[in-house]
Amino acid sequence: MNQIFRVMLIGICLLFFTMSSFAKDPTSFNKPNVNTARTLSNIGNWSYWMYEDGQSGIDPDGVSGGVYPRGTAGAIYQDGFIWGGFLTEAATGQPPAQQPLRVGGQTYRIGTQAGGILALNVPDSPANNRVYRIRSDWATLAFGQVSQEVAEAEAIAVASVTQAQADEYIAQYRTDWNEWPVEK
Repeated sequence: MNQIFRVMLIGICLLFFTMSSFAKDPTSFNKPNVNTARTLSNIGNWSYWMYEDGQSGIDPDGVSGGVYPRGTAGAIYQDGFIWGGFLTEAATGQPPAQQPLRVGGQTYRIGTQAGGILALNVPDSPANNRVYRIRSDWATLAFGQVSQEVAEAEAIAVASVTQAQADEYIAQYRTDWNEWPVEK
């Protein structure tokens, strides 16, 4: 059980690392060379808002931010990821007597913050974190392939998306691909 809990915590840390960022401009989308507070994930036929602190499923205006199918209506208003477990004694690997269950995460209240954990009770500096949006096909993306996500993220009509806006998003994919911190 202890090994399963450790694996879950490692997976959770990786999940939150990939969602982590702190904003220089908290109202910005994931634009080149800007550490952003939020981003719009668009996997498959979902569009879905993700925030630096682990919040998700709610858009910047406070309404449903998990939209399925993309471009229609919200299917998720607010969601969260919750985990729990017991701490163990370092020397024995066994839980101390009367150890309380510890739980963290978020539902309607956010119980996490951006960044990794370097050691027990030692968080990483917020300046070292940001949201990364990774697409292996970034080098071949064209205007038509990103115009819908630009429109969704900027809350504008697809017909209003400019080439310059699409180029910004493609440039951010390139930046994120090249700067992905594989060492972490």
